[in-house]
Amino acid sequence: MGALCSYVAFLIGRRLAGSAAGLAAAALLAASPLNIMESRHLGAPWMYEEVLQLVISWLVLQLHDAPSGRLRVALPVVVGASVWSGNQMMATVPLLAYGVVAGTRERSQGASVGEYLRLRYLTAWWVLPSVSTALLAYDAVALRRGHLFHALFEKRHELGWYGQNWWQDLKWALGNVGVWFAVLGFVLFASGVRRLLSLQLLPLVAFVVYTAPFLLTIPPGSTFTRGYIVHGVNALLLLTAVAYHRAPWPRVAAYLATGGLCLLLLLGAGESAYGWWKHPLLGTRNFHGTYVANVGFKAAAEWVRRNARPGDRVFSDAAGGAGLEPPLVAMYFDMPYYALYDAPQIEPYRRFAPRARDVTTLVVQAKNRGLVTRHFGPEFREAAVVSTAERGEVLRVFDRRHEGPPDRVLSVEADPAFDAKYSLLCP
Repeated sequence: MGALCSYVAFLIGRRLAGSAAGLAAAALLAASPLNIMESRHLGAPWMYEEVLQLVISWLVLQLHDAPSGRLRVALPVVVGASVWSGNQMMATVPLLAYGVVAGTRERSQGASVGEYLRLRYLTAWWVLPSVSTALLAYDAVALRRGHLFHALFEKRHELGWYGQNWWQDLKWALGNVGVWFAVLGFVLFASGVRRLLSLQLLPLVAFVVYTAPFLLTIPPGSTFTRGYIVHGVNALLLLTAVAYHRAPWPRVAAYLATGGLCLLLLLGAGESAYGWWKHPLLGTRNFHGTYVANVGFKAAAEWVRRNARPGDRVFSDAAGGAGLEPPLVAMYFDMPYYALYDAPQIEPYRRFAPRARDVTTLVVQAKNRGLVTRHFGPEFREAAVVSTAERGEVLRVFDRRHEGPPDRVLSVEADPAFDAKYSLLCP
């Protein structure tokens, strides 16, 4: 998906400012450390969203220049796919609306608005994204589930819940020098704007719709996740490439400017890769599946697997950055599990309490021990307490079959059981 993003960025850049701008845009996206980092997540939606959003922009530009029946069908199909791709599909609406309005205003003289829209956008295929959006809205409002519910009600992803450190993280991802090259390109682009409605501004609009929510509506004390800013960063790089190759200076200056930025991005990517290798929390042997100090789930998994019987099932109060994400529960515990990804603390208990009879073992964060008896009942007895040198008591294990006082498990003793089997590089 990341490689496709570079190719579509080339097509957009070529359409807006020529082949050199297209090649520069493709190079910048290919070398961006943030783009590289997010492209390695096969299950996360970031790069699926990104390539679809770029394709939507390209289709709008193509439909304006050379409308055809295939493109007229392709646009609603891609929009329909983007609806299901992840949490940030809602930003597609203002981006697409701007493209349609700007294209209508730029239509050739003598062409009516109705004729322009009929040849480009009026097709029954729009029922696909319409029905898809309606289904997701019903899923969110009536059933209170699905990624639209997650985006709107639980974490307010669309409103920048993860964006407090957007600017700091952007500087980290691109390098403290490279980011200023990109910002200079942004300023050049914005200073050359002569009209508020122009298809030339699509990259700028994309930057705004995927960035403004993070910058303007950030709750105090919120955290950040790079997947939510990759769209804005890629839009910034795209409009930077277009700006440098559209500026009124010698062509060699544009090559030097975009080439220098690309080199800085490559250096940043190398620094980023080195940081992952050397980082005390993310290195191969120290990896715990999270971006915080050891949370103890390797030790908990070792205890559970040592005491498990065939057919046992485990419950985890998975809570995103706490290190108990379902993929890690599946990998380390190696048995059927019940867990929710990035859910509010109490939601897993509410969701799976009716299935308590199907669960054998509970692995919960120490602070949530009171929720166990309240939702799963007293038949689950405290079986193990997991501690780490850095954080003290971190996890508690409850089990139906355990007798006597809970075992005391030190992470430093149990972690080596997994060090050779699972790592950041070889899961």
